[in-house]
Amino acid sequence: MTTTPHTRAERLQSYLSQDPGNRALRCEVVEAWMAAQRLEQAYTVALEGLSRDPAHAQLRYQRGVIERMTGRLHEATRTLTDLVEELRRSGDPAQVVRLELARVQAGLGQHQACMDVLGGVQVADLPEPLRAEADFLRLRALHQQGDLEAAAEIAERLHREHPAEPAFTAALATLYLDAQRLDDAARLFAQAQAQGGVNAELSAVGGYLALDAADLRAAEHRFELSLSLTPDFGRAWLGLGLTQAANGDRKTARESLAAACRHMPTHLGSWHALAWLQLLDGDLDGAQASFDAALAADRTFGDSHGGLAIIAVLRGQADTARELMRTGHRLDRQSMNVGVAGLLLERGGRLDSPEFLDEALKLLRQHALEHNPQLLTSLGRMLSRRPSGPAPL
Repeated sequence: MTTTPHTRAERLQSYLSQDPGNRALRCEVVEAWMAAQRLEQAYTVALEGLSRDPAHAQLRYQRGVIERMTGRLHEATRTLTDLVEELRRSGDPAQVVRLELARVQAGLGQHQACMDVLGGVQVADLPEPLRAEADFLRLRALHQQGDLEAAAEIAERLHREHPAEPAFTAALATLYLDAQRLDDAARLFAQAQAQGGVNAELSAVGGYLALDAADLRAAEHRFELSLSLTPDFGRAWLGLGLTQAANGDRKTARESLAAACRHMPTHLGSWHALAWLQLLDGDLDGAQASFDAALAADRTFGDSHGGLAIIAVLRGQADTARELMRTGHRLDRQSMNVGVAGLLLERGGRLDSPEFLDEALKLLRQHALEHNPQLLTSLGRMLSRRPSGPAPL
């Protein structure tokens, strides 16, 4: 009879009950429960062992792994950081523990910390699967920090070495998309489609390519497919919201963009996209909350101050608007939102006036190569539709 992971774990657990001080057996039991997908049971066994032997390195490592796998990322950070430091003092490079800590920091969005930890990993000394994963974590961190060129260099190498790995193909396609190398992104997406290897991230790439090409039906289908595969994928929620907004379905778009913000709380583009829909619907309190959330993530982003300036204009607070515009302009002389606030001051403070819409479209075209091209594309389509706009303000 075939032994299942669960029956194996139960059998080993019974042995451990007879010999609870057996450290090696306890570690084996933890691994067995993890293999059986019984993570809480594994965690309990590990903690019981650590109550007997708090300094046991393998159990501490297992504890950190389980904490990551169960979403206890802050606890995992403490567990693994302490272990790395103790092993370092003893002369152990702790390569595998450092890699696990890098996984945790990536999950927390602590990209510089992830890079710092990976800097202490001798990647060439790792076995191949771990070597590729370390490179993958590094390229993701570089991507999030805005170093697209360095990230693409690693991603291109991984794609050459592992052409059949969808995660590496998707990472490279996303990098190409964000670097506005749309032809390269489209090539990878088409190849993956032909080979039946489109995962959630690649489907989202395809969605943004379709959105850029104004094929809104294809864009919506691809974003929905992405979310059916990975329901918490923030980039797909953002793309779906922008597509719905471009289609004129602002109510549903706001719901999708709110989901993007929940899943990517530090992504400024998502907060700004939501804020703009709230502005166009006359929801000034909601828009202010969204721009405030963007400021909480990064106070040096000029467009967030410009967004609050727009709200101040719409509320008739001209002096406050000018002060916010000065701050936004100091941080970013090309800020689109500062420009919009200035237009509103000139045009009487209405988002739905034909004069404002004409000038805003010119401003959008001037910013067509800015850092949120898909947002600008979607916003441009919304403005060009000449919607009835928000209630008079």
